[in-house]
Amino acid sequence: MLPVEAVPLLGDDVCYTEEVPVRIRWVIADLGGHTLDNAEVVVTTDLDNEAVVERLDKGE
Repeated sequence: MLPVEAVPLLGDDVCYTEEVPVRIRWVIADLGGHTLDNAEVVVTTDLDNEAVVERLDKGE
């Protein structure tokens, strides 16, 4: 599930964690999103993912 408010954020540069299903990755691409390793917007389904925890610890 994706909050409606977040959809516009997927049309810019985003990154995602490895467990995000490929169909969600396709949606990001269909919306015009580009994936970059260190994009400001992170798509994840795992809040315990090491990269996500690290970003949250930094206050992102």
